[in-house]
Formats: sequence, C-alpha cells, structure tokens
Amino acid sequence: MQHTDFPQILDPAAPLVEHLTASEARLLDPAVRHDEKSLRELLHPHFTEVGVSGTSYDFAAIVALLQAEPAADAGPGVPGKVLAPQLCLLAPQTALLRWRSETGSVPAHRSSLWQKHEGEWRLLFHQGTATSEPLPAAAAELEQPNADDAPRSTAAHPAAPHDGIFLRPLEPEDAQAVLAAFDSDAAAMARQGQVTTMAEAEQYVARLLDPANLQLPLAIATEDGLAGLVSAGIDATNNNAWVWYWMHAAYRGRGVVSAALRTLARVLFDTHGIHRLELGLRVNNPGSRRVAERAGFICEGRERGKFLIDGQRVDTLMYSRLASDPRPLSARELPLHQ
Repeated sequence: MQHTDFPQILDPAAPLVEHLTASEARLLDPAVRHDEKSLRELLHPHFTEVGVSGTSYDFAAIVALLQAEPAADAGPGVPGKVLAPQLCLLAPQTALLRWRSETGSVPAHRSSLWQKHEGEWRLLFHQGTATSEPLPAAAAELEQPNADDAPRSTAAHPAAPHDGIFLRPLEPEDAQAVLAAFDSDAAAMARQGQVTTMAEAEQYVARLLDPANLQLPLAIATEDGLAGLVSAGIDATNNNAWVWYWMHAAYRGRGVVSAALRTLARVLFDTHGIHRLELGLRVNNPGSRRVAERAGFICEGRERGKFLIDGQRVDTLMYSRLASDPRPLSARELPLHQ
C-alpha cells in the first residue's frame, strides 16, 4: 500500500471498522470501565482525552476516574451504543473513528484516534463535543426496538409515565405532604433535612418560602397534592443558581424529576436570566446522577471525602449547566401551573 492511498474511508462492513467499533463500545461498558486490566488492554499508554466538559485527562487520570465510578454502575452489562461510526484509516497503524453518542448528559460527536501498540489496536486520543443536532435518520432507525421486543399496548397513545403530574409554586399547605414524603424513605430523605414532625415540616416549607432565602421552590404535584420538590437557591450577584430535588418514594423511577429539572432550568434561564446552574450528588447515588445527566447537566469534577455518612467519608460529583449549553436530548418537561 502506497502513502498516496491515505487517508481512506473504510466500508462500514470492513473487519477493522467492526473491530474498532466493538472496542469503542467495550469502553462504554460499566464492567470494563471499572476494571483496570481491561482498560489497560484498550487504552494506549500515552492515552489522553478532552471530555465533553472540556476537562483534559491523561492515562492515569482517566483510569482512576473510570475505576472510581459508583460500584452500582459496574458489573455485567450490555456494551454502550456507538452510533453512526465512520472510520478513516490515516496510516497502516493509525485510524480515526468518528461516531455519535446519545447517552450521558448531552448528545455528543466523538473522535477516537486508534493506533497499533505491541500488535494490538489501542485508543491513543479521544475527544467529545456536545451537540444539539438530531441524530441522522439512518442512524436513528438502528436505535428502534424490534417490534417483537417492544411492549404491546392496545392504546393508540399510551400514557407517559408522568402524565397528570405538573409543577406549581410551593405553598404553606404542602407541609403535610412534605412530611409524608420524608416518611416514605426516612433513611434517604434524612440527607434533605430534618423533617420528622408536622412542626418541622411547616418550618421546612416556611424557610423555602421566605423571600430572604432567595429560593425558587416548585412543587412536583398531582391532583392529590405534592409528590416531590425541585428548587433553586439563587446567587443574584453572579446570576448563578444551586439546584436540588427530591421525590416521594412512590413516584421515583419514572423520569419525573428529570422532566421537572428540565422545566426548572428553562425557567431559570429564560425568565430569571440565570447563566449557570450547579448541583452536587454523592458518587454512590446513581439515580440522582441519571436525573442530572438527563436534564442536560455535565459532570465537572469530583470532590473527595465531601460528606461524612455513617462514619464513612463519601465523595461527591459536581455538575453544571450553562444557559449556552445544548439542550438535553429529551425535551420532555412538566407543565408549569402558576
């Protein structure tokens, strides 16, 4: 092969395309990401990365970061999706794989530079760039479930898991429902504050409604009353806000909080002129992590030993979203009733 043969765009069915696409997918598998031996088999010793957030990592940093992901996210799993891959062979032992990801905080274009090292293809460099562009139709079709695998329904338009749920301003009368939410999962809700009596619930609501505290508390509500809360503490000096959320145990796992957080973010950006939103969560709380990422928040870093819980130091992850960031992949929001 002559040097004039490069670069070459390889056919999608070429063995090298299939091999590197499968290797890329392995790096999205939680079990692989949590196993140092597997990572060393896939990453080049001189590996570097520039993440979607703009953070740079070298080999040691990325291995440590991936290994430190919550254990709940590791274990046997299905490799992640590498969408619309295109492989350009730059030289006999160097190839550029461009692809698209749709999981995580925001959809992103991905560029991976693979190089042969000691006879094996290893990832030398990776960069992710957030995008708001929709996935091309041809690639999107690959993501549709097989008709035999899809849940069957006789309804023409099956109800969404959060139909009938909406946002409204928090009210003093919500104190009883707040107490019920704290009672629904006392161990987990203890991190949200001290609410074990009706008096404490009333004080909790009163603090949030006090104008001096610069909070924007929105009740996640049904016709029967409050089911959860999403709120923002506003830093008017810097046009920033710290956001947080919780749900009654009976309403978790349905995507409600992510939809509520997307709505709150839009209100803060469009109505209140906020530039930057921030939130923090424990590394051993994968549910809250999914909420943040589905609402378009990007992980910026890790705070080591931030909290002392049951005598153990726990790390936290810091997330942010800017008014200028791409909107999250899912645009589903909750209706806002004033």
